[in-house]
Amino acid sequence: MQVVAYIDWDAPVPIAAALKELSEALLRFDEVRRLKLAVTDMELAEFAAKKLLEGWKRDYPTRAEERLFETALAVIFTRPYIDSSGAAVSKKYRPRGTNDGELLQYLEDLRNEIHAHAGHTERRTIIETGSLMGFEGELILGESYAFLSKDRLNAIIDLSTRQAKRLKAASDELLERLRADLFPES
Repeated sequence: MQVVAYIDWDAPVPIAAALKELSEALLRFDEVRRLKLAVTDMELAEFAAKKLLEGWKRDYPTRAEERLFETALAVIFTRPYIDSSGAAVSKKYRPRGTNDGELLQYLEDLRNEIHAHAGHTERRTIIETGSLMGFEGELILGESYAFLSKDRLNAIIDLSTRQAKRLKAASDELLERLRADLFPES
């Protein structure tokens, strides 16, 4: 895409006006870009949640595959909404409603406390399991970890699908308006 700003030499400050026009167009394109990437993230999150749901139907040979999909799900689903790098979508595109907002908050907490910044947290730690299993005098350590429930996975699939549709509609609308403004003759 080529964006051109025309210089109106009759404007009070011609170069500044052209730069402002160009800057505004690039900011609008950036909003479209963020929304389109968020759609992809929602589709990937839905895919990961469906893979995790399949895991409930069979036992993984190890839980490693499930842990990898859960990490991907938490990071990818929340990525469009966390403004840690200044690249989040506008707050108006965050999931709406109490249940959807609570689910997003849960996934943000999961991302922050376990998958992306796992420091000292009770949600992921090492516990001594020997005494729990009756092995007195032995120190047996195991990782404490809770997997996503079927109900929560189904809710994530539903929210991912709805958010992808909502974000796609918004990006398509913004792109059409941007095209019309940039290329009025087309």
